[in-house]
Parts: sequence; C-alpha cells; structure tokens
Amino acid sequence: MVFEESFLFSDTVAANIRYGYPEATDEQVRAAARVAHADGFVDALPDGYETMVGSGG
Repeated sequence: MVFEESFLFSDTVAANIRYGYPEATDEQVRAAARVAHADGFVDALPDGYETMVGSGG
C-alpha cells in the first residue's frame, strides 16, 4: 500500500531523502534524487539540498 499524501519531516531536503538510509553519503542522496527525477528541482531551491522543508512541503 502506498499513500497518495507524501510526508516531509521539518528538516532539510537531504535529511528527508536520507530518512530511509541515514548513513547515505551526499553522492548517494544526489543519486536517489536523480533516480526520482527530482535533482533539477532540488538544485533550483534557494539552498539546494540544504533547503529546509516542513510537513506542508
């Protein structure tokens, strides 16, 4: 079962990507974003992977 609503923790984009694998390196985080076709979007954020996000996105 996959929920339609996504959940973001109040933390950085990188920390949210790293949630399932806390030991992930920065390159692994970027690779995961590339696979999800999110890397361009994340790179365009004000602080990139260090942009703070919250439960509302």
